[in-house]
Amino acid sequence: MLDQIRGYFPQTRSFLMDEQTLLTHRSFWGSESSPTNRELSRLNPEETCLYDTLKTHRFARSLRLEQERIDFSRVKKTMKLLLEQKLRPKTKDK
Repeated sequence: MLDQIRGYFPQTRSFLMDEQTLLTHRSFWGSESSPTNRELSRLNPEETCLYDTLKTHRFARSLRLEQERIDFSRVKKTMKLLLEQKLRPKTKDK
């Protein structure tokens, strides 16, 4: 889905789509009935790495983590950090 969204909105940034988030939420893992197994050219290197991990069934066959199952306190914390980074004054390197 992220790859498709970036087809329309290339500036789209993801968060909590990483291996640490996946492993932290193991108790919420489900199974994808028909997993995608194709080239997704609009993913960044970290997203591609996780996608490859899922395609090769490294942790479980047809693994899926629904994003609404991610702990909301983690979502809030991550969003706060991202907002702080965006609002932080930019400094020029000397």
